[in-house]
Amino acid sequence: MAGEVSLFDIACQASPNVTALTFTGNPPVYTSGGIPQFVAVIEDTTTGNINDVKVATTGQLALGIAQDGPATGPGQSLRVRELGISKAQAAGAVAYGDIVYVANSSGQLGTAPAAGATNVFAVGKARTPATQAGDLFEVLLMPGLTTQVNA
Repeated sequence: MAGEVSLFDIACQASPNVTALTFTGNPPVYTSGGIPQFVAVIEDTTTGNINDVKVATTGQLALGIAQDGPATGPGQSLRVRELGISKAQAAGAVAYGDIVYVANSSGQLGTAPAAGATNVFAVGKARTPATQAGDLFEVLLMPGLTTQVNA
């Protein structure tokens, strides 16, 4: 990968509504919960705190991509990249140059569908490909592109 470029990271915290982190094994290793690194996040408007974020789900307008990992638990601080180049988790195969959006309930990004009757909010443009779900790829975050692409 060519590398990440941070033009604009903001300080946030994982919402109290985020699931607790789970660790297993000896020594303990992160297995689930919280906000995983390199997934899309949104503001959690139910808490009354503008800095609280949670994992974005399918088609939501993402605030940005979580940068801290392996994951961030409820109440913990994290950086969210709103502008620049970031790694992101793929929901499936993504080709170089694809416009990407939040494609599942895990905050992973996938190729935006072609123009049609369904509205989706784009997150940015893939700078590297991904071959399968869970792969990391680079995305150019484009806030100006964060509009309904399928009108």
